[in-house]
Parts: sequence; C-alpha cells; structure tokens
Amino acid sequence: MGNKRCPDTATSGFYNKLSFGWMNNVVKTARAGEVDVHELPLPTPQTADVAYEEFQVNWESAVKEGRPNLRKVLWRTFGRDLMVAGLFKLVWSVCVISGAFFFIRSLLQFVNNEGWAAGTRNGWILTAAFFVDAWLLGIMLQRMGYGCMTVGIRIRAALCNAVCKKCFNMATINKDMAADAVSFMASDISKIFDGCQEIHYLWTAPIEAGAILTILAVLVKVYALPGWGVICIVLPCQYAFGWKIIQNKVKNSKNTQARGGMIQEILPAMKLVKYYAWEQFFEQEIAKIRKREMKLHWKNANIKTINITMVFGTPPMTACVIFAAYEMMVGRLAATLAFTTLSLFNILRFPLVVLPKALRALSEALASIARIEEFLLEEVPTDAEGISRSNRVGVKISNAQFKHHGKDNFTLNVPEFSVRSGELVAVVGRVGAGKSSLFHAILGNMQPLSGAAECGGKVSFVPQNPWCQNLTLRDNICFGLPMDEERYSRVIHDCALELDLQILPKGDQSKAGLRGINLSGGQRQRLN
Repeated sequence: MGNKRCPDTATSGFYNKLSFGWMNNVVKTARAGEVDVHELPLPTPQTADVAYEEFQVNWESAVKEGRPNLRKVLWRTFGRDLMVAGLFKLVWSVCVISGAFFFIRSLLQFVNNEGWAAGTRNGWILTAAFFVDAWLLGIMLQRMGYGCMTVGIRIRAALCNAVCKKCFNMATINKDMAADAVSFMASDISKIFDGCQEIHYLWTAPIEAGAILTILAVLVKVYALPGWGVICIVLPCQYAFGWKIIQNKVKNSKNTQARGGMIQEILPAMKLVKYYAWEQFFEQEIAKIRKREMKLHWKNANIKTINITMVFGTPPMTACVIFAAYEMMVGRLAATLAFTTLSLFNILRFPLVVLPKALRALSEALASIARIEEFLLEEVPTDAEGISRSNRVGVKISNAQFKHHGKDNFTLNVPEFSVRSGELVAVVGRVGAGKSSLFHAILGNMQPLSGAAECGGKVSFVPQNPWCQNLTLRDNICFGLPMDEERYSRVIHDCALELDLQILPKGDQSKAGLRGINLSGGQRQRLN
C-alpha cells in the first residue's frame, strides 16, 4: 500500500542494522505526533513486490522444468537468509553452554580462590569475558529472531501475492476454491510464517542436549549415565508426542474447514435461515462438527500436559539421581561441581521445551505448503481464454455461444453485438435474459463454445455489489497508483464525491471498509 518507498540508506550500515538505530527517528516522530505508513523505513528487498518477483522467477522456472516443488522453490528463494539466521542460532547455543559450564565454574573457583581463576587480575578478565558472552547471547538471539521474522514476512508476502494473482486471473471461482483461498490467507500462510520462526530450534535442540550431556559426562564421569538414560527416553517421547499432536491437528483441519464452510454459507443467507426457522437444524449440524473438533483438542491438551510435566520434571529428578549416586560412591559434592551441573540442567530444560513446539510448527508449515502448492498447480480457466484480444478499441461478437465454466445448464447465445469507440450502449432485457452473462463474456469470464468474439482497449467494470478496501478513501480511489492531484480532483468531481468529502470530518483520510465509516450504498458505489 502507498506510493512512496523509503530509501535503503535509512536502514543501511553495519551498526545501524545491528542496533536497530534506524528506529530512533521513527520513535522520536511517533512521540511528537502520528507516524504515516510511508515514513516507516523498509529496505527494497523486504517489500512485497520484490519478494513476489524473486519467488515468481524461481516458481516459473520450476514449472517449466516440469518439477514444481513449492518447498524447494521457497528454499531456493529465501534459504540463504534463513541459513544465516541459523548460524546466529548456533553461535547463541555455543555461548549459552560455554557460559553455563566454563564461566560459572570459573567464577566459583575465583570465589573459592582456587584453580586458574584465583587472583584479582583473573577476576577482572573473567568479568570482561562474562560481559562479552552475555552481550553475544543477546545479539545472536536478536539477529536470529530478526532474520527468521524477515524471511517469514517475505515468504508471507510472496505467497499472498501468488494466491491473490491466481484468484484474480481465474475466469470463475467456485465456493470451495473461494473457501480454500480464504483459508490460505487466514491460516496456512500464517503457519508457514510460524514455521520459519521455529525451524532452527528443531535441529539445534538435539545438538544442545547432546553437548550438555557430554559436558556432564566430563564433570561427573560414569555418574552421568542416569542423565543420558533419561534424555534418551525423553527426547524420543518428545518427537512422538509432537507427531501425535500433528496427526490430531491434520484430522481436525477437515472439521475446521467443514465448520468454516458451513458458517460461510449461513451468514450471507441469514435472512432465509430466520424466515424458514432453520436455526435449530444448522445449530445441530455445527454442534456435531464442533464436538469432533473438541474431542481432538482434548486429546492434544492432555498430550501437551504430559509433555510439559516431563520437560519441567526431568532435569531436577535427573540431577537428584546424579548427585545422590556421586555422594554415595565418591564423597562430598563440591560447590563448583554442584552449581555447574545445576546450571547445565537449567539450560537443558530449554531444548526440551522448544523441541515439540518446533516440530509441530514445522510440520504444520510443511502441510500448509503442500496445500498451497496443490492450489497453485491446479489447472483453471483464465480470463485470457474467454475472449480474443484485439488492437481495435471496442467489442465485437458474432454468432457466438458461451457457457459458465463448470456449468452446462445455461448457454448464452449472442447473434450480433458490437460496441465502437465513443459509443454509449445500454443492454435491456427481462430477468434471466443474460444481461450480466453478456458482461461476463466480454470480461472473458465465460467459456466460448462457438462463433467469434474479440475485445480491445482498456476495460473497466463496475459490479453490482461495490467493494471497498479497509483503507482511507484516498487509497481506495488511487488503488495503489501514484498520487496525481489533477487527475485525483477530476475523478472526485466525475464521481460526485466533493460534497461527501466535505461532510466527513477527516475528508479523504477517513477510513472505508468494514473497519471504517458507515457509507451508504450510493457512496460505496461511487467510491468503488
């Protein structure tokens, strides 16, 4: 949205990117007053149109090669930035484990005045190293989160554009495809975004758990075996629980789609439902579907409860077993060994918590990618197939027959119809004669059966049901085009909107659409 793009220099520079210094001016402006969306810095590679163009080039190449795989195309387009974010996550894992083992152990040695850490000089060195480690922890985690979020936003923008463009190019769209498109935009693409945020926890969690257990084996030697045994049991259980939750969610998605489709049909026809007293019937049907949904939700809630109990109960129980065995077989447990082991077990809790969540998020993302891929590859008739394009401005149809795609119960017969440049033509007829179908045929939304039909020049179509975006009146009128004051004023005059804009408190900056002001049918039609 909008017609201006902030220069890339606003967010360029190593320190500027590292510290998010480019946000300082935005925050300062926001405190002084309202910040317009055009004033927010956005690098060119992160804009929706650029992200879609990069994706579309790779997708078209894969389609031409005959091996279209949406997952591979997304990786080829955005995988490099995702790998950089994974590198930051790996550095974070190294810093957090080294901080728990080396620095805490060294700090205890300094306090007890023993080992290499004894002495004031070594204490200052240890303090500085502690500071650097903590600083790196924050920076690496922040860069990893920022990188994953940036990739997720670009993927979301590219897929939203791809789904919308496919829908806009369709000659016709049935209820099922419309419901699928709404589901993609509202749910599936968001799941892919969530999968991008969690993907690096999936492969680093086992590495972190293995590294922690290896360090424990170095510290307490054979007495670390109980810890290894518990983790070898818990980790497979984590994967099993995550997989079971995914299976239940996949089963539940059918129930959710069925319930959403039914509600989508009921709401527009609510008057008929009330007139014929069908409320109880539809309520029972929706309740049946909802009951199946809640049953699977209940199963998933129990699995999650068991999983969380295991995650938070395993580390202290394992530490207790290790310490007891060490006390009985070796002797007195030293403070350096005890606190270092406890800190490692506290860190061990993190990979155990994030692993099932990451597995669930990534699996849902892969399932969503498969559904969107099936939609993008589905062969559907487009507007270009409905009518021939001509260099001559106007419309000419001779002895033509048309029918709606997928419907054989109606055929539009057009013996002769023509519109030349500069003509004003009105189509008059009784109800059901095919007036609206004629316009759909001109737009290319109907399948030609015979005859000749061609259309040339630019075509604008004003539907019977006006549609307004959830934007300002000005953005609705400009519709993404650059602002031209002279043309804008002419359009306002031609659509008789001058008086309406004078009445509104904010003029053309008033919000339209579902979340905006309540416009009358005539105002919405003239705005549209």
